[in-house]
Amino acid sequence: MLIPVRRKNKTQFNFANLPEYFSSDNMIKKIILFFLVFKITFISFSQNITQTIRGTIIDKNTKTSLFGANIIIPGSNPLVGTVTDVDGKFRLEKIPVGRVNLKISYLGYNDVILSNISVNSGKELVL
Repeated sequence: MLIPVRRKNKTQFNFANLPEYFSSDNMIKKIILFFLVFKITFISFSQNITQTIRGTIIDKNTKTSLFGANIIIPGSNPLVGTVTDVDGKFRLEKIPVGRVNLKISYLGYNDVILSNISVNSGKELVL
């Protein structure tokens, strides 16, 4: 003799039942966890490696420091640059690792362009 087995009425998935499909607290927790893990992973891989360039600007002949000399990285967007302090010292921070050009200008002097300066991630560059 065969005994009939009662099966639960399974409804097929359709978009009208979407709120019921995600109404379980477990499902919401899983979705939140998934997006958290995804965001943390995305943020960790999207960090740019940067470094610092620092140095002193001095007059070639008199060996005196030049106060107020402009140091910029031409072609950077936004333009990155700084001005020397009273001791002729400057510091450029958050410079992307790679090769950069520096343009140094000062009133009454010819502009100097330092080409293809290699910026490495291990140590700040001192000029």
